Amino acid sequence: MSELGQLREELRPAVPRALSDMEFKVFSQFGEDGILSWLTRGFSLEHRTFVEIGVGSYAEANTRYLASRSRNPWRGFIFDCEPDHLDFGRHPESWKWSVFPVQATVRPDNVNELLGAAGVSSEIGLLSLDIDGIDYWVWDALSATSPRIFVAEYNYVFGPSAAVTVPKAQSFDIRSAHSSRLYFGTSLQAMVSLSKSRGYTFVGATSAGVNAFFVRNDLLAEVWPGFSGTSVQAEWRDGGFGNARNSDGDLVRLTLAEKQGAIALCTVLDLETQTTRLVGEVL
Repeated sequence: MSELGQLREELRPAVPRALSDMEFKVFSQFGEDGILSWLTRGFSLEHRTFVEIGVGSYAEANTRYLASRSRNPWRGFIFDCEPDHLDFGRHPESWKWSVFPVQATVRPDNVNELLGAAGVSSEIGLLSLDIDGIDYWVWDALSATSPRIFVAEYNYVFGPSAAVTVPKAQSFDIRSAHSSRLYFGTSLQAMVSLSKSRGYTFVGATSAGVNAFFVRNDLLAEVWPGFSGTSVQAEWRDGGFGNARNSDGDLVRLTLAEKQGAIALCTVLDLETQTTRLVGEVL
């Protein structure tokens, strides 16, 4: 499969009109493999190290393609609170990959300690964050490393305009936070604003409306020569997924308005006013 990805790398356009032009899927959920392989195409060996926080079983992940490539493979560390990712070594070719799994619940108060204990260096090529919960606060607290590329999942249900996140906490469980499992994470606008304050430029998002990509400011001209900028309004998409659950736990298909209505009484921190408000009031 990695060889197929390398062929797709060779066939992609040299200069994208938008980041989503570079999408292709090998192991990622949507087109993240293509985007990340393009953003990191010029990285030297010393920078081909990743951290991915929130990987599930690692069967579908943002960094697995980079780790599995026969040309210019990456090494990295994968973190998850559940133990399934510890079994990724059963893949018949995983012995070729320099991937080190860590079972831990990553929180704002321990993220730096965990990365330090794992041996993560101060500068890495890529950090991917997807924990379906307090992602905003983990990124806000992280100081142990300064990734060249940062990719973060956001909650498209919060819409394109509101700068909101679930309130600050040291733990969060999407399964118990709300029965619909639509209440989690942060809006795209909030993640863009936070990343800007940390010295990163928002360069685009997946066409599926799931992940946002950021380049450290000092590397932007190197990573994407001639990048002319983009906006949340240009990149946000209604994912339209049938991922909502009813009171019985069954998957149901809802419109965006219905999804927002389902979590209307949940609370979020409105980052513009620094007040805790109901989702229904903000959206």
